[in-house]
Amino acid sequence: MFYYLDVECNAKFHFPYDCRFQQDNDPKHTSRKAQAALANAKVNWFKTPPESADLNPIELVWAQMKYHLRHHYKPKNLAQLEDGITTFWRKEMTPDLCGRYIDHIQKVLPAVVECNGKSTGY
Repeated sequence: MFYYLDVECNAKFHFPYDCRFQQDNDPKHTSRKAQAALANAKVNWFKTPPESADLNPIELVWAQMKYHLRHHYKPKNLAQLEDGITTFWRKEMTPDLCGRYIDHIQKVLPAVVECNGKSTGY
């Protein structure tokens, strides 16, 4: 918890333009203590409804990484798994792909609203 808050509290230093902090609805992220810490630190955070994986670009990244590992890398041991993950982050996760995952939110937002925040299956 403190690591994430420390990173976010320094976000304006690393990202001087307007940025938002996003996290999933894990109980440790939504506890009163966590919410109070975010409010006290004046963190600009993106509140998502429960069960709305469609609004979390990192879910798309994890799916892509799992696909890469299962279909292209096929690790047989821990060292190969680590190498496969490193290869994925260095070669597959391009700025363009990150942008497309973030832009995906605009595409699914109307469907998420229509489903009252539930997953849409996109």
